[in-house]
Amino acid sequence: MEPVIAVFLFAVGVAILIGGFKLYRHLMEQAAQMAEPEPEMMPGDAEVEGEVAADGLVYLFGHEFAQGKVPKPLALPRDRAFSPLTEEELDPEDWALQILYAALCDLHMQGALEFRTVERTPSFLPPFAQKRWELQTIQRMPFPTSPVMDALDVAFGLMRARKQQRVAQGKEEPSELWCSLDEIVERALKAMRQEISFWERSGVYGDLRNYVASSLIAQGYLQQPAKETWLDRRRSNRPKPNLAPIEELTPELEALKHRLAQFRLKYGSAYARGEKQPEEGQQAVHNVDPDLVVREAGFDDMPLDDCLRISIFEILVSLRQLEPSGDAGI
Repeated sequence: MEPVIAVFLFAVGVAILIGGFKLYRHLMEQAAQMAEPEPEMMPGDAEVEGEVAADGLVYLFGHEFAQGKVPKPLALPRDRAFSPLTEEELDPEDWALQILYAALCDLHMQGALEFRTVERTPSFLPPFAQKRWELQTIQRMPFPTSPVMDALDVAFGLMRARKQQRVAQGKEEPSELWCSLDEIVERALKAMRQEISFWERSGVYGDLRNYVASSLIAQGYLQQPAKETWLDRRRSNRPKPNLAPIEELTPELEALKHRLAQFRLKYGSAYARGEKQPEEGQQAVHNVDPDLVVREAGFDDMPLDDCLRISIFEILVSLRQLEPSGDAGI
């Protein structure tokens, strides 16, 4: 009996050894394949189509608009954001703000959006608990096509449908459809997230940024890596720039920077124009009049540029607080 058991155990051992060797060889082949770097995209490798609007330009040239990485407590690794062209790490909050800001400025300068500042009851919630005003907006004409502008257009459409229903029910009188900017941005972000699976979400800042990036990938300005590499397991799998077509966007980039500078000169405070500097630690948003946040009256003559950037900052921070885990979404 003992010889039979010995032969059986020997056979089992040989089988385990052979199986282990085959598994080891397979894993080594997989590791070698994953360690192979993605082929670099050469100029002209991919054709591009369509124009790039303000939101796309701020994404592609993020290092020229957003500030660099700012250390923040409890920051999640997947919140990290990198400029497509320079690989420079950027502040994800400021980058999202700049994308929205550029799109809204362009819409205003084209006459498609109008803004006004009105009184509101303080929310008693951060980041500006005592703020007594809010920015409202109204759509005056159809929007041009771009990722952010399309989502904003959807948000206005939903608000119009709700108002028409209330008017038809006799609950509201017909009037111009002025909407709070925070509600429009929140609905726009929800529209974006309908095209993003739950597992692809990465918080307010990342979802806004990635939604613009997905459009640029579809247009050919960015290329999504075809497969995960060994290095991608240790950092986010970021799309790669199609350099030649992006370089051809330099005139559009300069034109956008000029438009934003003119907007700031026309609608900004002395702080926005760089003529005054706030005291250290006095402001949460860069280059805005810090007294605007605590103003209690006289809202009609407030500088639009400052109010717009303060409002976008407040909206994004408030939405981010609804998803403290970074996963929940809105």
